[in-house]
Amino acid sequence: MAIISYLQGLGATHLFTLDNVGTSTSDDLGNSSEPTNIYNGNYSFQTSPVCYGASHSVRTTASTNTSQRGAVFSNTTDINGSSPPYRSGTRTVFLWARQDAIQNVTCIYEQGGGTNNFAFMGGAQTTFQAADGGQPFLIAATKDKVIANRAYFLAGVWEYHTQHSGSGNRVLLYANGVLQETAEENGTATFPAHAGDIALGNSKEDLKSFAETTVKSQTTAKNTNYLGMYNNTSLTEAQCRNIFERMVIPEVVIDEDTVANQQAALNALSGTTYQNVNCAIEIRQATDATDYTLTLNNITFVQNDNLRDIAVQYVGANTLTLINSSSNAVEVSTPAEKDLDGGTTILTGGGTINIANPSILTLTGLQPNSEVRVYQAGTTTELAGIEDSGTTFTTTVAVASVDIVIHSIGYEYLRISGADTSSNLTLPIQQRFDRNYSNPT
Repeated sequence: MAIISYLQGLGATHLFTLDNVGTSTSDDLGNSSEPTNIYNGNYSFQTSPVCYGASHSVRTTASTNTSQRGAVFSNTTDINGSSPPYRSGTRTVFLWARQDAIQNVTCIYEQGGGTNNFAFMGGAQTTFQAADGGQPFLIAATKDKVIANRAYFLAGVWEYHTQHSGSGNRVLLYANGVLQETAEENGTATFPAHAGDIALGNSKEDLKSFAETTVKSQTTAKNTNYLGMYNNTSLTEAQCRNIFERMVIPEVVIDEDTVANQQAALNALSGTTYQNVNCAIEIRQATDATDYTLTLNNITFVQNDNLRDIAVQYVGANTLTLINSSSNAVEVSTPAEKDLDGGTTILTGGGTINIANPSILTLTGLQPNSEVRVYQAGTTTELAGIEDSGTTFTTTVAVASVDIVIHSIGYEYLRISGADTSSNLTLPIQQRFDRNYSNPT
């Protein structure tokens, strides 16, 4: 299924890929009987997508003119008319956005004027707000500061007080499919008309911010993709996360190839640290295996739990086992599919990732020059071994149990079956002298 079909299936009222399109009402892929379009503004289409599912994005540029608007959409009654159809229901707005630089408060998206509006505002923090003159101002913020040139999937939800278990109207902000903040006050009015601009990228409006202080929005450079609006639909955290995982562009792609070549590509990343990235590594299904195993060798993932940064994403329908060898992959992802370009190239997913964190197996008290072999329990699959040991043997294993065989000339053959290696294990070894051994001369 193309990502467009998936987003439509969630109930999109208005939906724009912004993939070099948006200026015609036929580019509005939602179910509205009043499709809208970009009809004015200061913007361009740039071959720099913010997410998968597009080859272009809407580009707005920086300016000292704080009244310069970005891409401006035609007003419609089901977005910002005199009696919005969601006024006593719910509304979700989402988009992908990337800011070139982090400076002062700047508009990412807004509909309405200075008094009544919905808006995503950027800058040091990203916020989602619902302003209704005469009602408590609702604003929710991201937990962390924004990073320049990092893509974010932003979703804002407004809910009338009867649509949730609280007592007042509220807004929720999700970033990369993770709930950032819920802001609820005691206001209970239906959402009003707000017939100002519908602007993407930059706005000429002076909007309220924290403490209801009106601020001048700086005109900054941004790229945006996939603007979606859902009337009377509150997308959930799980749904937002699903969208994010289907569309996120990784830092590194391990392409469809043999298992050996995929392992070689991963080995080339040894010593790399990934931090402040949405998805570090995307691994696509191997061409010569169904279920298979790969090892992450000495790769460090610094995860931001507030955004659930993805260490490894597997795009395949089978089971991939990842062994953390001096690595720390925790957050993994297995989307149902990845639509790379908006419907032409769709990769099947829906598989499973198993993370194996190797345990340390240590054998002490060995006779010098012993031969040690470690097998996966109940099999002849050798995991580790040495021909001539010292008095201590140490290795890492990524299976729950092992069989250990120890042989030394002049000592009895020793076999330990089913040793539990689900956690670190140290075994003191006592090898018995073989009284029947006859050393040939």
